[in-house]
Amino acid sequence: MQRKTKSNLNKNSSPVTKGTGLFDHIKHIQYIRDPAYYTNLNDEEKKTFNLFMILRGLSMNPSFIEYASYLYRFLDTIPPAQFYKVILELYPKHKYKEFHPWVKSKKNKNDDEVKKHSKIVDLIVQKFEISRKEAGDYYIVFNSNKDGKEFLFNLIQGFGYSEKEVEKML
Repeated sequence: MQRKTKSNLNKNSSPVTKGTGLFDHIKHIQYIRDPAYYTNLNDEEKKTFNLFMILRGLSMNPSFIEYASYLYRFLDTIPPAQFYKVILELYPKHKYKEFHPWVKSKKNKNDDEVKKHSKIVDLIVQKFEISRKEAGDYYIVFNSNKDGKEFLFNLIQGFGYSEKEVEKML
């Protein structure tokens, strides 16, 4: 009995063709830099040529951040083919493979808590006449200790809610 290995499975399966994606476009700009690259792309590949995301990927290179922030202004005004040529002129060609990690935004655990208690945040906005973001910060601070929780309880009651309603909110 022959054991199926990964290599046997690959021989029996049909070849998988992978289209050109975002990171392929970024690698092309960094290393290959063919001036006719964009015009040679087919319709499916042009759909993956998202200028915003390409600039975002290129801006992971610290030496290109200032150029990328300047180019963001023109995303809607310059056609993609010309924009590609501008990027080629500004972005330095890499002679060897450099690694610039994709920096992801950090999700704050407190944001979920603020969304969950949006009614209370709205009341804080009304009381202190501040933005929702600031009110969310206030909520986190108030909810962090006993005195703050008592203050929130009284604040909510001040808007006409009963004790039972306030306890459900908190």
